[in-house]
Amino acid sequence: MTATTARIVGLDTAGIRTLHAQADGTADRLPHVVPVAPDLGVILADEDGAILTAPALAEMGWADDDVLRAAVAAAQEQAGGDVAVIQPGTIVIQDPDLAVVLVLAPQAFQGIEFRGSAVVFPVAPTTFIVTGDQDEDGLQVAAGVAQQILADDEGEVLSGPPMVLRGDGWVRFEHPSLDGELRTIRALWTATAANLQQDALQESFDRRGEDVHVGAVSVARLAEDDPAFSYSSWTEDVETVVAAVDTIVLVTLDGQTQPVPFGRLRELASGLIEELEVRPTRYRLRGFPDLESVRAAL
Repeated sequence: MTATTARIVGLDTAGIRTLHAQADGTADRLPHVVPVAPDLGVILADEDGAILTAPALAEMGWADDDVLRAAVAAAQEQAGGDVAVIQPGTIVIQDPDLAVVLVLAPQAFQGIEFRGSAVVFPVAPTTFIVTGDQDEDGLQVAAGVAQQILADDEGEVLSGPPMVLRGDGWVRFEHPSLDGELRTIRALWTATAANLQQDALQESFDRRGEDVHVGAVSVARLAEDDPAFSYSSWTEDVETVVAAVDTIVLVTLDGQTQPVPFGRLRELASGLIEELEVRPTRYRLRGFPDLESVRAAL
């Protein structure tokens, strides 16, 4: 058996597929995903197009390092030049094999000069937006394109938050002058991934007979030019599962509401909040915090 195709996958979207597969009893057919970046992984298929599962790789005697070597070899052999130049130093990789080369063997990615280290916005399987971390104009353009794609309900998505190449590999990208744009991208991705996951996760609780509400995620702005933020509600007496949103809106039985930054709420009501072992990240909220105590602490 020979690996002839490699593809980059989103770890969040892979987690969603796992939920669906567990529901229909096909989890043993899932591809083995090797994480290669903060939110990305790689999978392989053989010469017949069959996805290589963990049992298949074990039968071949392959470890994750073998998967990575095979992925680079397959991608380098098949990679074309499907790249769109937005402006000098800012491109969109539309070839999935070339995307594998960029992520797994960036030293072999040649022909494009970036200002500084490569920054990648991996928003879709055939849309890897790449620019340099010292290219202020390129970063603004790349972030704008990423926001447009993530805000569109149509089309396949891969991931959202950008990453930058450092000496020890790919890490999450942060940039002071791009803070608002990056917050918006994270909010859009949180909503996209969580809402793709919602039905399958709700069904998993229902099958186990657990009375739990899996909350939807919405995105809003306080003003037109403000960064977007993601939010969900937590209603009193309703056990709720929420995503890693920016804000939780507490809703009491008598109709009072109170928005609270979720990070702060996890500090104030840590005993009521449990992180679940799923991807995208979810938290189970039990009971309900005392609203006046929360307000006093804000």
